[in-house]
Amino acid sequence: MVGDAIVARPALLVLTAAGTIIYLATLPFSWAGGNADEAAEQLVVGPARSTFVRCLGCINSGRKK
Repeated sequence: MVGDAIVARPALLVLTAAGTIIYLATLPFSWAGGNADEAAEQLVVGPARSTFVRCLGCINSGRKK
């Protein structure tokens, strides 16, 4: 949990920001190719889910039930 909080979460936050920048830069090409939703899922939503929704120390994203 400590490694997740100190190393993984900040790295995932940087990855989410970088993915957002890349997604915005390539958005016209994604629209032209018809895969803007898939690109958003891979570059922004997935890393954001791992950063903010995944429980501390868990491997899988999502909330515990």
